[in-house]
Amino acid sequence: MMKKHISSFNEKGFTLIEVLIAIIILAIGIIALAGMQGTSIKGNKHANSITTSSTWAADTVEQIFALDYDSLVTGNRTSSDGNNTIAWTVTSETPLPDTKSVLITVTNNNVAEYASVTISYIKAKYVH
Repeated sequence: MMKKHISSFNEKGFTLIEVLIAIIILAIGIIALAGMQGTSIKGNKHANSITTSSTWAADTVEQIFALDYDSLVTGNRTSSDGNNTIAWTVTSETPLPDTKSVLITVTNNNVAEYASVTISYIKAKYVH
């Protein structure tokens, strides 16, 4: 006599369909993570560009600030790594007499969005 197998809800294990659905859900999650990696890399590259430009701007501020008042003139240069254009504009007697307003702009040439940083300061004429 053959025994009939009666299905019950207490059986343990997974069906093939359940396993396939789980694999599909896992694959969708992995694809989403891969997409986020690209966005993260792009954001990090842009942040690095701004940080580098800020460093060049601060360095230029220090160099220009060390000059004598009468030696401050408008100019530009390229950073030593060749990746940044540094330009500064000097305006005399602005905003007060015996002061010069200096505006420094550093533009990263390697970033598609042309990340730039601008710093401005005022240098007063030293009077003894």
